[in-house]
Amino acid sequence: MPATSTDVTAWLRDFRDKMKIWDILFRDDRGKNSQTLLALELRPDDRKKIIASLKTED
Repeated sequence: MPATSTDVTAWLRDFRDKMKIWDILFRDDRGKNSQTLLALELRPDDRKKIIASLKTED
């Protein structure tokens, strides 16, 4: 059964709450992750901002 927009909204809200407490661990020790960030022209600090700004429609 696919998730509804209400499910996604609730999940994102819960995730943001947990992110405030526990933060996010990024695997920066893997070369492919660094290469992807470079290819996407993203700084490591941008990752958390992007994740925090996700909306249900995304």
